[in-house]
Amino acid sequence: MLLAFVLLLYSLSFALDLKEAIDSAIENSPSIKGLFAERLVYEGKRLSYRSGLNPSLSLEVGNFGTSKESFSKAPLYNFTYSQPIVYPSTLRLAGEVYKFQSTALDYRIETEKNRLASEVYSLFYNALYLKELLKVMEEELALQREIRDFVERSFKLGETTRLELLRAERELELLEGERRITEARYRGVLKELSVMVGKDVDKVEGEFTLPEWKEMNLEDTSLFAYYRLGKESISRQVEVERLLAKPNYSLSLTGEKVGDREYGFRVGLTVGLPIFYKRQGEILELSAQRELLLAEEKSQKQKALAQLNSSKTQYEEIKRQVEKIQRELIPQAQKELELALKSYKLRTITLLELSQTRKSYYDLLKRKLELLLQAHTEYAKGIAYGGSKWCGCY
Repeated sequence: MLLAFVLLLYSLSFALDLKEAIDSAIENSPSIKGLFAERLVYEGKRLSYRSGLNPSLSLEVGNFGTSKESFSKAPLYNFTYSQPIVYPSTLRLAGEVYKFQSTALDYRIETEKNRLASEVYSLFYNALYLKELLKVMEEELALQREIRDFVERSFKLGETTRLELLRAERELELLEGERRITEARYRGVLKELSVMVGKDVDKVEGEFTLPEWKEMNLEDTSLFAYYRLGKESISRQVEVERLLAKPNYSLSLTGEKVGDREYGFRVGLTVGLPIFYKRQGEILELSAQRELLLAEEKSQKQKALAQLNSSKTQYEEIKRQVEKIQRELIPQAQKELELALKSYKLRTITLLELSQTRKSYYDLLKRKLELLLQAHTEYAKGIAYGGSKWCGCY
């Protein structure tokens, strides 16, 4: 029974790596699922242009009050078949409109995936940061317990004061409180991540190191490919509307009874005259849409350039600081802590001096983790534009 319960818990929660997190979030995203339905809208528009080929039929029966003969002796039958004639370019351009819109939608979906991947990436590395921070805190707690135990033994032997024992115990309690708060934060971020990926996440797995920043050409990103195709689609729609604004033609064939046993047939050509602003409203609306899309593209490009340049500048400075901390400051602080521990046991320094040295060392470890989190936060902004092709992380 216990084994079954353990297996049930294991099936309900699991460790998650970055790729699984992003893939699951994309698969679970309602907004991305909804975008796929938009393709039917474009297909519907394409079919609406083809509907102009639908013929019409009319049938007239009657001769009421216009003949000296009764209706049974002199009926009038009139049958007309009318076939609209569509410019061949209209259907070709309508197909191109659908192609551009459909491909633009693919890029829009890809852009939404990139945006979601950026959010999941930030959340994932926030969780990973807290997990690594907990490890540092556990290490610091273990050292502080060792110091407290040493002070306690010294107090029992009469080698130190009760004040030092109380100070050692108070610092241990403070560290334990900070660890509990960090653990609660970690669990909270895991719950957020669970909602996004649609699964209960027990922990995250991955290396908390500096990512590799790559150069990015914004023109190659899905967002600006979407804008390019969107403008092309509108241009084709304008061409279609201009064709529809031209005179429309239809051929008709009319058959009618002209005698007891005689029928006559007529062939007709109908031309609609575009006198009153035909399709001008649609053309004006499409032109405005294209201008709005162009303005939005320029605005997004300015925003992207500013954001990526800022993120890259911050990333490079963070990288220098992390390398300096790792290469110079941490080894030096570690040696100081080892020396302080030996010195305190030899009674050449006070507990306060030891506490300050211990705090300086672990603050450096925590500072390094904070800088790594900042680097990943800036890196996530690049993922929002470049996606997996840029980061290669999913």
